[in-house]
Amino acid sequence: MIHFNNAGASLPPQSVVDAQIEYLREEALVGGYRLAQVRAEEINDFYPAAAEVLGAHARNIAWVGSATEAFNRAVSSIPWKPGDIILTTRADYVSNQLACLQLQERYGVQLERLPDSQSGYDPQALEDRLAKGPLPRLISITHVPTNRGIAQDIMAAGKLARRYGIWYLVDACQSLGQLPLDVAEIGCDFLCATTRKYLRGPRGGGLLYASDRALEAGLTPMGLDLQSASWTSPSHYKPSEDAKRYETFERSPATQLAAALALRHLLAQDRPAIYTRIQSLAKKLWVALDEHPHTRMVDPLESLGSGLVLTYFPNLDLHPDKLIDELFDRGLNVKYSSVGSDQYYFKERGIEWAMRASVHYFNTEEEVEKVVGLFPYLV
Repeated sequence: MIHFNNAGASLPPQSVVDAQIEYLREEALVGGYRLAQVRAEEINDFYPAAAEVLGAHARNIAWVGSATEAFNRAVSSIPWKPGDIILTTRADYVSNQLACLQLQERYGVQLERLPDSQSGYDPQALEDRLAKGPLPRLISITHVPTNRGIAQDIMAAGKLARRYGIWYLVDACQSLGQLPLDVAEIGCDFLCATTRKYLRGPRGGGLLYASDRALEAGLTPMGLDLQSASWTSPSHYKPSEDAKRYETFERSPATQLAAALALRHLLAQDRPAIYTRIQSLAKKLWVALDEHPHTRMVDPLESLGSGLVLTYFPNLDLHPDKLIDELFDRGLNVKYSSVGSDQYYFKERGIEWAMRASVHYFNTEEEVEKVVGLFPYLV
């Protein structure tokens, strides 16, 4: 099986799989609370490991169930007022767009989307927009969109957010593990990510980075519980002083332990070589798919900035589910993206859906060469 669905859920290292299964078996023998206490040091290694990957401190890391949960808890901690502006991009992830629309509906927040360039939002347009005013309360950018192969310029936005004192949130759901991330260089106040994609960790886990600036400002999410706050008197509470204020008590310790191991696995690799290899494989795959007579590429080769390669078939009457199933039967595991999660780029180009193949460093050049040979029935 050629696994080209790493942007959906990657394949975890065997050590991660074994550790999670072993933990669950032991938990069934001694009970969840007791085992979590006994193995707390291993479970809590998630915090320093994530901090090391992101160039942060452990106090700035929170465990969450998904990148979407991290995003929602971050935006819920900002005290919104009617007329506040969220400035985002047309390529931002669909779940983030929905959360912003709900804030608009519920609190009277205004939602603005930046114009596109070939590689996502236009940094110059962002600079011009901020200089013109009024200033937004939050800038929110998805680093690697789900329906594109681009990597948006999160560094340029960070510099501008710091200059103007604007809260800045980066969705690194699909870039953690495949592109370099250093929160100090990015200049973000929040960064959310999942464990199941390029990190090669388990499903059901994620992380949220919250900056010292956000913590010192007293930003606190909705939905506090005994993990994130202390009940200090019948009528008072005190949020956790660190990023654990963004957590909730209930979780899967087995998943958190496995995520810590996935982070350590990444730290043990030559990370710059990982990033270079993913880019190289993606470009080879783009060229191979572009040569097929019935394919059209979603992104131009020069704008490709991640391991995601998307192609569509404008002249063929194909059902996406049938295509994905047939390719799986032929030994290729891919996914598709649809216009339902992209109301701009796909819709403006008349793309209803596109096959998304996403490569990782463990994939091979030989696998890339085999892909087009799985398509002869399309001719």
